[in-house]
Amino acid sequence: MTRVRKISALVLSGLLCSCTMTGQKFAPLENVDLQRGVIYVYRPSNFDMGLMSALISLNGKQIASLENGGYVAVPVKPGEYKITQKWKAGILGNSNLESGTTTTVVNVKSSNASYVSLTSSGKRVEANRFNAVAVELKWQLNQVSADQALPEISQCREVEAI
Repeated sequence: MTRVRKISALVLSGLLCSCTMTGQKFAPLENVDLQRGVIYVYRPSNFDMGLMSALISLNGKQIASLENGGYVAVPVKPGEYKITQKWKAGILGNSNLESGTTTTVVNVKSSNASYVSLTSSGKRVEANRFNAVAVELKWQLNQVSADQALPEISQCREVEAI
């Protein structure tokens, strides 16, 4: 029985590893008009919630579907922008996650880059029913400094804006 579990775990990890992003590795946008700024929204690769797609909106308009380890770059005019994220759970579906959103506001200046990171985590908690263990999921959408963003986003792959 133990051998079957080991083989199953090996096959499952191989399947999960094959679900990787295929876009280009991070490169700053070039040839952006000096009167515009760029918003980079990225999702560092993480096991927690890794199989779910993150739907990213800018001022209410969907701009990307970010997979685990992906980023999108959007040139914009200077000003304040509301970035919203919600989950698309896929075939399994999960109404608790799909109804949850997170939001942040970014003030973009001309010829500057703004970085927004989507992070997620899971924590094991005791479930009240059946003496079971549950996983509490949390996620955040935060503007981060270039010093923090560049090492993280350099591991991400580009997703085309919608």
